[in-house]
Amino acid sequence: MSPESSEGPCERIAVAEALYRLMTTAVRQQPREISLTSASTLATVERTGSRRITDLAVIEGVTQPSMTALVTILERSGLVERQPDPRDQRVVLVALTAAGADYLRSCRRAGAEAFARLIDKLPPDQAATLLAAAPALQHLHELQDEQRAVAHHAPGQAEDQTRTLAGGLTMEPTPAVTRHEAIHHDEYRVHEWRVTQLKRLGIPGPLAEADADNVDWHQIARLVQRGCPPRLALRIIR
Repeated sequence: MSPESSEGPCERIAVAEALYRLMTTAVRQQPREISLTSASTLATVERTGSRRITDLAVIEGVTQPSMTALVTILERSGLVERQPDPRDQRVVLVALTAAGADYLRSCRRAGAEAFARLIDKLPPDQAATLLAAAPALQHLHELQDEQRAVAHHAPGQAEDQTRTLAGGLTMEPTPAVTRHEAIHHDEYRVHEWRVTQLKRLGIPGPLAEADADNVDWHQIARLVQRGCPPRLALRIIR
């Protein structure tokens, strides 16, 4: 293979790594009033509209009890609200409130302003290159949304599949659900173990369920051992 033919893939990987580093830096610099999973859930509801808790659990890759606890916390914070499904009053949907939409906008605005300050420090030719790449970056964002939509099926489909499994029916689940259950089996066990550790430290059950996958319980334990109240320790580590 000639150097010219291998240069393209190498450059593509370099660009991908640079984008990934920027993305992780942006996530770390975001305000942490809520957990990353909570923020992702808000963004999902904003992007896709009101959703069932079971759908949200599948999309975010957490257990239904964890999502229920997470939604309860978001609801108490005024960021989401539960609404009856107009098509079936027995079904409850999670909807974004005006405060939730404002929160997402403020987070995005803060992130955009942080990147804008960095761009201002670039040489003019590099800043112009970034500006020329803006359509491609927007297209990447759209492709990611399409990929998520395909992976998570249509609204309601995830809950129908989960209900079939939870109900103990003898009907064989679809291959997609079987793969999902297999992939997340070990993750579920790890999640439950983390919840147990947080509860032992004095973190209430709902908070432990919501934040088990988003915080390092070792750091919370060190703070608690130094005399920090458990809930305060959790807020600090968040």
